[in-house]
Amino acid sequence: MKLLPFIRSTARHVGVSISDGSIELVEIASTGNGSAPVVLCAWAVRPLEAGIVEGGRVLDVDRLAGVLQDALKKAIPGPVESRRLHLVLPDSVTYFHVFHFPGMLTNLEVQNALQFEAAEVIPFPAEDLFGDFLVLDRTAQQTTVLYAVAFKETVRAFEKVCEKVGCSLGGIGLEAEALDRALLGEARAGKASVVVDVGQFTSTVFVEDTLGLRGTFSVPIAGEDFTKALAMAKKIKPDAAEALKRSVGIGTKSDKVTKATLQARIVALVDRVVEVIQWYRELETGFVIDEVVLTGGSSEMQGMEAVFTSALEEKTDAIVLRRVNPLVRVSDGDVAQKARKQSVGSVLAPALGMALLVSQGDRPFLQFASDGGSHTVSGGWWSQLSTSPAWKQATWRERLQLVPESVKLIVAGVFLVSAVAVLAVTWFGRQEKLDDAAHEEAALAYVDVPADESLQNLRVSLVATGGSNEIIGRLHVVNGVRLTTAVTPANAQPQPARATGEVTIYNNDTTVHVLIASTRLQSETGVIFRIQESISLESGTSIRVSVVADEPGVQGNIVPGRLLLPGLSASLQEVVYARSDLPFTTGEQLVGTWTEADIDMAKIGIQTQVTSQIDGLLQLEQLVGEQAVPGAFRFDVDSIVSSVPVGTEASTVSVEATGTLTVLLYQIAELGPLADKKFELDAVAEDLSWADLHAVDNAEAEL
Repeated sequence: MKLLPFIRSTARHVGVSISDGSIELVEIASTGNGSAPVVLCAWAVRPLEAGIVEGGRVLDVDRLAGVLQDALKKAIPGPVESRRLHLVLPDSVTYFHVFHFPGMLTNLEVQNALQFEAAEVIPFPAEDLFGDFLVLDRTAQQTTVLYAVAFKETVRAFEKVCEKVGCSLGGIGLEAEALDRALLGEARAGKASVVVDVGQFTSTVFVEDTLGLRGTFSVPIAGEDFTKALAMAKKIKPDAAEALKRSVGIGTKSDKVTKATLQARIVALVDRVVEVIQWYRELETGFVIDEVVLTGGSSEMQGMEAVFTSALEEKTDAIVLRRVNPLVRVSDGDVAQKARKQSVGSVLAPALGMALLVSQGDRPFLQFASDGGSHTVSGGWWSQLSTSPAWKQATWRERLQLVPESVKLIVAGVFLVSAVAVLAVTWFGRQEKLDDAAHEEAALAYVDVPADESLQNLRVSLVATGGSNEIIGRLHVVNGVRLTTAVTPANAQPQPARATGEVTIYNNDTTVHVLIASTRLQSETGVIFRIQESISLESGTSIRVSVVADEPGVQGNIVPGRLLLPGLSASLQEVVYARSDLPFTTGEQLVGTWTEADIDMAKIGIQTQVTSQIDGLLQLEQLVGEQAVPGAFRFDVDSIVSSVPVGTEASTVSVEATGTLTVLLYQIAELGPLADKKFELDAVAEDLSWADLHAVDNAEAEL
């Protein structure tokens, strides 16, 4: 992505479009700052023979250089002056995708994230591609990024062609972005446009909205398709069909067979355009498509606009067809007038659009070059950030979010160290009061202090001496006790599940790496896992993260070992990697139907918990000098709630019971001297049933 500098002196810029069937070039002169009109200095259109370019790939560098040289020397009205060319790549040799990354990322963070995510959506090996990206939108919640790639082979072939004609290659851009500048001009707030460029072999359909380019589609319904359909229907040779198409098209002189054949192909093209419109609407971007812009050499066929408009109105609503002559972007000089007279405006649109992008320099656009792309990271974080368009356009609050996390941490650390003395004094001074308040809040939430009437007299017979003493004890009641347990349905059977676990990701590289949530990790057995949160890895650090397997099944139960990041190059995989310390065991889970019987079993499980948790439950009671008699308690369940309703399939169900706990307490001071003796509970007050308290007469308990 290049945002060209503010240019005040008049300069010439050349845009060149090379497709399978032709070369178009445009040379313009502009101040680059909008203070003077753009002047069309020269233009040329040259056909290409078969076997020179096919599917956007250069097959014969020498022959292509020869045609380009002829166009440069014999352009209208004279030779092209500038020796620096800016080429338009055909859509057939480019690929792009719109990413939505969580949070507001800097360009450096975007670049790091793309290393991991691009490989998942770009269906070509990374080593065969040049890439570039453009940030379409930044908010605190999300960064929207347009990422495009081009084949290295094609880029280098175009470089060789430029060298052979004695020119330098200024850059290579996307056809869709060039057409956008030539045809659409400035973005319209809340609106989106569909551009249909009907070429010789394919039609390019793309969507552009307020934020930028959203999608391009290549449709094999174009000029050559019209000719072949007409030749078959009329049973004539392709040359004759081509001549018929050019001379009469669907005009008033066209016969019924010609009209019907060409109309059918145009309607088929409109159907594909409608599919693109529907695709965009399903994205729910909030922008509304209200126009379709028709361009391209084959769109100049007589009667095509009327048929296209009729079919579009029948299949869509509130969308109008608009034709734009890209020559309105240049001043009305002699060269422009000649181009208008020859009706080459639509043909020149991609080349003119590229020249305008370069010359005006008022917005960033995607470009490819053999130096590895335009996003080479240089300088410190401040030099990268302060010169970026996002920084210049952001508010101070947004700028704070653009600052790298590592810098924020350093600033926060300095602040914390400087404030620690004051905070420490304040903290220690209030800690005791806070603890008391927290304890009181917890006690009030769960404890109903019993009335004095709950005091009971206990007669304890001392087994060792045979004597007896009267000891004061009491029943203590705790209301609103909440206990939870996890239960697997009794009828559960093994079923595949997505294995989960934790890994440590190490960065032994010299640069920061940003991994967004869903970044892939691959085990030594080839199983793909994804991290569950976005992280930033400083050089020489490691972070522990949770991961989840892509596919359910026992294959996700991996043993401890190393995991690589498949989105990285082989060399980076050696220094940026993950390691699991424990085996993953959740690739298979027991799943069953939750029943009332399972709830009854949960009640039994909770009753069992009480024995082991009594001491913990009584800690909130602030008992002074008292202790629970072992085994002498009762827990009455008032209500029970499960995390899923009865009849639901589940692996593990959380059950919470709320109830009342009654505990028998004794005075530690009275029985303390007998700590090494046995005692026997001989009798109790008549209103207390020992059966209810899980104790019986003559039960022994260890003090």
